[in-house]
Amino acid sequence: MSGQQSEVTVRPARVADAGTVAEIHVRSWQRAYRGMLLDSVLDSLSIREWTAKRRKFLKQKTHEQRYWVVETNDVLRGFMDSGASRDQDAPASQGVAEIWAMYVHPESWGQGLGQALMAHCLDDLRARHWRQVILWVLDDNRQARQFYQAAGFRADGASRPDSFRGSSWTDVRYTLELGPRHRQ
Repeated sequence: MSGQQSEVTVRPARVADAGTVAEIHVRSWQRAYRGMLLDSVLDSLSIREWTAKRRKFLKQKTHEQRYWVVETNDVLRGFMDSGASRDQDAPASQGVAEIWAMYVHPESWGQGLGQALMAHCLDDLRARHWRQVILWVLDDNRQARQFYQAAGFRADGASRPDSFRGSSWTDVRYTLELGPRHRQ
């Protein structure tokens, strides 16, 4: 198949995508967070359980929330969701949005799908006149931190403890000022 280009599409997520999104989420956690979270926690993640959560979230999202998926050749390979900031010191009332989650299936890492999702999400946030966007990332997740830094995000000094089913870690906050989209 050399010479063939993959067609990359970013589109709004549908409730019918919940199962695939859950699989991507679980497989990403299991690969990216190995060594950062307890193996027993990662090995016990249930795609079925996460599918139910994603289906509920997709059915109940508000008008401020956006849930995007990225596909290559009509195969869903990643997702990203954003909305109003949940941080009291970076409030939505002051124009601050938040990227709540972003994951690409580990088999598709390094193919530009994360950049496509990020560019689409940031364009959408700018079009909706958000002035800034934040996100939280595990302090030890160097790969994700490098990705966000390459996208223009900078650690702003905020951190918080986090945990999931007995695994504990520290999250750090990244911030990006949203100006008008720069045309090339």
